[in-house]
Amino acid sequence: MFKLSNETKVGVLAVVSVTVLIFGYNLLKGKNLFNKNKWIYAKYDNVGNLPVGAPVFYKGLQIGTTGKLQETDVYISKIIVPINLTRDVKLPKNSIALISSSFIGLSGAVIDIKPGDDLTHYITIGDTIRTDASSSLMNEVTKTLNPVLFEVTNAVHSLDSVLGIIANTFDPTAKSNFQGILSNVNKTTQSLVTTSASLQSLLNTQTGAMAQSLNNVNAFTKNLTTNTDKINNTLTNLEKTSKNLAALKLDETLLTLNNTVLELQSVIKKFNNDQGSIGKLMKDPGLYNKLNSLTFSMNTLVDDLKVNPKRYISIFGRKDKKIQPLTKPLSDTLQ
Repeated sequence: MFKLSNETKVGVLAVVSVTVLIFGYNLLKGKNLFNKNKWIYAKYDNVGNLPVGAPVFYKGLQIGTTGKLQETDVYISKIIVPINLTRDVKLPKNSIALISSSFIGLSGAVIDIKPGDDLTHYITIGDTIRTDASSSLMNEVTKTLNPVLFEVTNAVHSLDSVLGIIANTFDPTAKSNFQGILSNVNKTTQSLVTTSASLQSLLNTQTGAMAQSLNNVNAFTKNLTTNTDKINNTLTNLEKTSKNLAALKLDETLLTLNNTVLELQSVIKKFNNDQGSIGKLMKDPGLYNKLNSLTFSMNTLVDDLKVNPKRYISIFGRKDKKIQPLTKPLSDTLQ
């Protein structure tokens, strides 16, 4: 059986390791060795802290990465930024590539392509895209949210310079006061910038509180749309129930019930006024006494029957003396 030597195994492992290292390095840089590179170019006077492999965005979607930066001449009149398109997209010819700093300034700069409005001509591979002076994301947010705030900030900086010149012409006391004013103006400007950043966070289309509230409203309306049939069925059943209740002739039923109650009240009133046999029975104490006396007599008779049964029946076929019939009521005899 053929066996590889240790030297061959070490060599193969080294080649595989170097290949994986190169592939991983290029992958981290945003390059895909298996796809054909599609390059377009952008020229800037200053690229700031734009790194190699920086993401390129179009309408918020990453469509490529930057390649190795190149200078046009020894004076660095322009800096060429190659852009490798990793997606098949059509960019209008008058689109503009801007270099923008990340929002928190920790991951370097990125390229954001602002779409143009020319939908008849598009950028092809090898073309040079239009560029503009790079601007920080914070300035873009400030301009977008409140143009007046941006103008006020510029005016404050101009006022800062004017007050500085005036302060140098006054005495030390006045100069100190102007320095305090300038310090307060700077603090106000910083507060305005912080406020605009907070407002941007609130209005963020993905994580902002306003966006989340709109998402909740959309979810609620979607549930209403989904359950429209159930709601219609419920309203239909409610309408049928209302019609059934209307058909019951509640007014006639209540009138009949009211007449019944009045008649019942009349009967009870007769009971209370000793009218009729039932009223007299309820009010006559003599009837109660007679019933009570009869009950006592019956109990006495039963007890005597238990003690002297021969007085009332014959035993073993013998006949007792003929019992005389009662000539008085049973209650008087027992007494």
